[in-house]
Amino acid sequence: MFKNVLKKAGKLFQKSEYSSDKKIDDQIEQLSSEAVELLPFLAFSGLVRSVEQRDVIGQYYRVPYFYWKSRLPKAARLAAAENLRKVAAAEVVQGYNLIIYTGLIMRLLQLNERERQSFLAYQEELQDIRYLSPELLFEFITILYAERNHQAVKRYTGLAFARSDLPFRQRELYCDFHFEASYQLLASRIFQNNIEQPHIAELKDSYDLCVAQLGATNPHLKNYLGVIACIEKRFEDAVSLHASKDLKQGYYSQYFRSGANVVSLDLMREFADRDYVDEPSLRFKMQHQKAKSCTLVSCDSGYFYMYIKGFVASFALHNPGGIVHIHAVDFEPEQKRITQMETEFNIGINVTLDAQSLEALTPDLMKGYCAGARYMYLPEYLDRYERVIITDIDGVLRTSEDAIWQDREDAVLLSTLALESNRKAHFAFWSNIGAGATGVPANPSGRLFSRAISAYLRYRFDQCNKTDERFFFSDQVGLLLAVLVLKNECSYLRMPQLFDQSGSNKVGGRARVKKAKQQELLEKMRLQKEQ
Repeated sequence: MFKNVLKKAGKLFQKSEYSSDKKIDDQIEQLSSEAVELLPFLAFSGLVRSVEQRDVIGQYYRVPYFYWKSRLPKAARLAAAENLRKVAAAEVVQGYNLIIYTGLIMRLLQLNERERQSFLAYQEELQDIRYLSPELLFEFITILYAERNHQAVKRYTGLAFARSDLPFRQRELYCDFHFEASYQLLASRIFQNNIEQPHIAELKDSYDLCVAQLGATNPHLKNYLGVIACIEKRFEDAVSLHASKDLKQGYYSQYFRSGANVVSLDLMREFADRDYVDEPSLRFKMQHQKAKSCTLVSCDSGYFYMYIKGFVASFALHNPGGIVHIHAVDFEPEQKRITQMETEFNIGINVTLDAQSLEALTPDLMKGYCAGARYMYLPEYLDRYERVIITDIDGVLRTSEDAIWQDREDAVLLSTLALESNRKAHFAFWSNIGAGATGVPANPSGRLFSRAISAYLRYRFDQCNKTDERFFFSDQVGLLLAVLVLKNECSYLRMPQLFDQSGSNKVGGRARVKKAKQQELLEKMRLQKEQ
């Protein structure tokens, strides 16, 4: 019975109509509270895909599974997933049927290891995709994409190109997926500095395949050429390609929407030359005004309560008596909690209250702003400290501020391999400088650098807020643009290994994984200190 019912899934995808939020709420409540059969789950699967087309992936593609995490009540999602697994346990899920089951579980919760391995085994055996409807094929490929299975994404998008029934929008998206997968398969070679011309030729073959699918004038191709230009160490050519205005046209993946953050070097030069104007919505609570340096983090309340204690504990191990400065976006940390951490860890904590409302922002803008605020207002921090180290909060620090700045006091410190002259290739433009660990001195070159990145981020934030362009990764794009335009005016050095965190990139449960990894790394450092 299970297999026969699941075969109706493709038709359900095609027949689903846009549904009201109330219908979604009613169905998830029913699926979470009753011992239902499989058919209602399949109907619900079709319904959620219709809502995704309306609310999530209508104008551009982003992995839809994260949407349901906030859209549906957690208790209802957990109960519905449990009921679905009970129904599925009655008969083995296999073949095309597995696609629907996997996609729905990923929306409700996340795959467990058995489900992940079952789907992996199925996709490795799948040879013929001709009998998958375009809708079912889309579900299959996007599951692979969400799981970061680059080899499989490259393979099956390549097979999909042979079909004549693909909507052009899907063809554009599959080209984004295909080229990104081809690039990601080379990323480890770029990092290890063992990439050679035959490897780059493979990426160019993927580009040629996309040209055949889209036509030689399609704007998607400029993004791909921009990646190739970076790999060939032609950053300025990459800027010209990514900054092209016609990249606003077409249906893009989130990955390549990052390219829209690139602006011309002339505009970046203008940003560097602008005077910084203090932001009136910021309120600085400088309890430790005599501090000469700080480690700066920015976060919302969720990240603060999840990660701050582990972070400051790692800071204190290396920097007794040092200063952590918290840029708090849309919340005010309780003074009692701040005082407790100062006492427990023998450090000082200064706080900036940022009144930007996060509720008014899209999820992308919200995440990008929380990460970017530490750079957006960097000039104001350089007015208060002689040196600022910027880090992420969701991990641990591996060394001291003194060790970081020793013999590097006058340079801007960047987490990048791009400064090394012996590099054979660079990463995609937005992946060359990590924004999670940067050092900036309050000397003339550091202030110039900070003005450039600040004005750029303010500009991009306003643009993205108006046009719904992608803001996330703008900090990393801005850092590289600043390096390029100020290369003759600023001194740059590579940041020593400062920050460590979980590398988890699976769909679902990432916060828990990062929190657990933070605690694990912290305990290891404590043991090392005691030895």
